[in-house]
Amino acid sequence: RIEIDGEHMIATVEPVTGVPDPGVLEEIRTIEDEVEQLLSEALGFAEEPIDARWIAEMLRRRMDAEVGVFADGLTLREVPAGLVHRRELWEASETGANPGVTEMTGAQLKDLIARGSDEAFAQDTPRPLRGRARGYLRVAGIDPTQIEPERRYRVAGSDWELDPYGGYAQAEWGLRVRYDFPTIIREAVEQHLAGR
Repeated sequence: RIEIDGEHMIATVEPVTGVPDPGVLEEIRTIEDEVEQLLSEALGFAEEPIDARWIAEMLRRRMDAEVGVFADGLTLREVPAGLVHRRELWEASETGANPGVTEMTGAQLKDLIARGSDEAFAQDTPRPLRGRARGYLRVAGIDPTQIEPERRYRVAGSDWELDPYGGYAQAEWGLRVRYDFPTIIREAVEQHLAGR
């Protein structure tokens, strides 16, 4: 019930009394069974634990890039190596981030990696991460000490690492990022594990 007195709106919930409808109870059981089947589905085999470094490498390959980057803070936990079921993946990755790819100079890439390697920056808890620390930026495909500042690099990541809102890339760089919409990271992981 909602009451409005001109200034305030007050919502109250009254407990449901009586016997639940058998049809509703049956539909609840049907939906719960469907969800359990979906979450129990085997997705494929991971040779190594799935963590931010693994995802950086997967994105590098998926987006045909030289370098892959992915932040620890976008993962909730590591998925152990072995047969991966959808439940483990979904419990480890709640992010709605999309895979993306861009080109940047070596100087920009060094700056992005340095920022993602800074301990104070890694401990930051930005609102989009809902109180979790950013963690460190993981890099795949290149030794950061070998980056040539004047050279251009094709870099894969997610919108969190490649768009300025994530705090890694800078707005003044004017990066043109191509995103793999509407795919989100855990869907990209599923596709990778399935060999697609």
